[in-house]
Amino acid sequence: MEQAIISLVSLTVAVMFYLDRGRRADLRRLEGQLEKRFDKIDERFETIDERFETFEQKLDKKINDSAARTDARINDLNRSVIELAQSLGRVEGRTETLAAVE
Repeated sequence: MEQAIISLVSLTVAVMFYLDRGRRADLRRLEGQLEKRFDKIDERFETIDERFETFEQKLDKKINDSAARTDARINDLNRSVIELAQSLGRVEGRTETLAAVE
C-alpha cells in the first residue's frame, strides 16, 4: 500500500513538474510576444515624439515671427507717438496765439 501511495505522489509530482515546465514555456512565449508588441509601441511613441518635436519647432518659429512683427509694430507706434509729441511741442508755443485769436 505504501508503494502505491509513493507511486501516486511521485506521479503527481512528475505531472506537476511537467505542467509547470509547459506553463513556463508558454509564459516565455507570451513574454516574447509582449516584448514585440512593446517594441512596436515604442516605435510608435518615437514617431509621435518626432512629430511633436517638429510641431514644437514650427510653433516656436511662428511665435517668434509673430513676436518680431508685434515688436516692430510697437516700435512703429512708439516712433509715431514720439514724433507726434515732438510736433505738438513745436506747436505748443503757438497755442497761446491761437487761443487769443478765438
